[in-house]
Amino acid sequence: VIPNMSATWRDCFSDLRRKFQPLLWSELHPILEALIRASTDVSNRESSNFDDVSLLSELLSNTDIADANAADARLCAIKLMRNLCAGVPRNQRHFLQIGAPDKIVSLMRSLLNDHSLGWNRNQLLTAALQFLGNLCTSFPEGQVAVWELCYPRLFGSVMECGVCEAADVCCMVIHVCTLNNMERRMQLCSLTMDSSDIMATPTGNHVIAAILHSMASTTHSEWIIILLEALVQAVPLSHLYSCLEPHPQALVTLITFICTRLTSGVCGVLTRENTLFIAHHYNHVSSVMLDAGGEKLNPLHSGGEQDFSRCQESRVRRRGCHKCPLFTCYQFSSLASDYFAISLHLKNVLCIFNVTSPLQRLH
Repeated sequence: VIPNMSATWRDCFSDLRRKFQPLLWSELHPILEALIRASTDVSNRESSNFDDVSLLSELLSNTDIADANAADARLCAIKLMRNLCAGVPRNQRHFLQIGAPDKIVSLMRSLLNDHSLGWNRNQLLTAALQFLGNLCTSFPEGQVAVWELCYPRLFGSVMECGVCEAADVCCMVIHVCTLNNMERRMQLCSLTMDSSDIMATPTGNHVIAAILHSMASTTHSEWIIILLEALVQAVPLSHLYSCLEPHPQALVTLITFICTRLTSGVCGVLTRENTLFIAHHYNHVSSVMLDAGGEKLNPLHSGGEQDFSRCQESRVRRRGCHKCPLFTCYQFSSLASDYFAISLHLKNVLCIFNVTSPLQRLH
């Protein structure tokens, strides 16, 4: 219901179209809010047509992000677009045909580079990602378009932007795009370099590391957890470990996550391949943690941290463990405690599966 008058779904869109021509932002806002409320009814969403979708997309192109009224209207337009995509394949196809994902991604890039909008920026980012998620759901063509537009740089930028809600919804988009698509899952956990980047910056591993860092620092992690559970159950852990080799702190978070989810009984059972990998890896970790005389390495010995780090590196190489992904931890003495934490968590996982002893048989 629009203030001071009763209106049907079609009347609202007609009124929106009339007010849009002179760009009366203050009058567009209540109409859009009324449409958002009405769009919770699937019959209204299904009655939308190509012209309705085109009008909303055009509104995105004509709003000044620095204008408060225009920004509010843009936010409402994105929320309405998000709702129209939910469970209506025809609307999903229409939005894709008019290039709405490109406009949304362009807006997101601007938002990620402009921190002056405050709460409105955060809400716009979250709503834009929700639109992309709804566009992708049960719509393979939408998944292809969104993946090509967002992977890897935009996904990585969102995960690192500091907006917790947006980061969580971003994981929803990634999960929808990678669900039942092993190629994209492996891409997400890839060390492949971006050939277009003159600095040859890693791509996939940067995104998965950002996801793990975000999970360790936020309480808004519903979709982060869903995504990680799916990855841990589908992707070989050997691949994930290799992917996270340049990010030892993220690897700590991953192992902690595996242990926590398994012990709480809310995560699916690891595959035999992943279970054996953990057991085999723990055998390497155990050998690294013992010196030639069988004594545990002690970072507090009189030689100091730098000597300790060099001593660790020498022992690791001497034992032939330098090919292990965790070897990178030894390059930074400040991560030594994290390395030991990883070993402890690995041991806990092995206990869950009743895997004991030095596991020589797994060599």
